[in-house]
Amino acid sequence: MEPSIRVNDYVVVKKTKIENLTEGEIIIFEANAQLTSIPVTERVVVIHYFGYIDDDGHILTYSEEKKNYNADDPAKYDRWGTESTPYYVTEKDLVGVYSQLIPSADFINGVKVVTTSAYFYLGIAGIVGASVGIYYLVKHHRKKENVK
Repeated sequence: MEPSIRVNDYVVVKKTKIENLTEGEIIIFEANAQLTSIPVTERVVVIHYFGYIDDDGHILTYSEEKKNYNADDPAKYDRWGTESTPYYVTEKDLVGVYSQLIPSADFINGVKVVTTSAYFYLGIAGIVGASVGIYYLVKHHRKKENVK
C-alpha cells in the first residue's frame, strides 16, 4: 500500500460487515493460504483496496499501483494463490476497514525495539532485585542500630 501506508506505520481498523463495504475503501483482511508460489505457513494480514463482491461471495481487492485502472478492467483485481490452488478472500477473512493511520516514528519504533528485547526485561529484573536487596540490607542495619 505504499506510499499511502508505509512499512512500520500503525493502522487503526474499524470492524465492519461485508455489506457495508464501498468501492475504493481500504480493507484489512487475513489470509491463511498460499498467496504466491511460496507457501505461507502462518496468517498474513493484507491491506488493499476493496473492489467488489462477486456472485460467489469472493471479495475482490486491488493494490495501490492498480487503483487508477478502470473498474471493468479484470487486470485491476488481485489474483491470489496459484493456478493450481487459487485463493479467494471471503467474509470470514475480513478484519475491518481502515480508520486511521499513525505514522511510524523513530521514537515509537525505538520503544518497540527496547520493550521487545530480552535485555529490557533482564534490566528490570536486575533493578527490582537490587532494590529488594537494598531494602532488606537497610532494614537489617536499622534493626541492629535499634538493638544497641
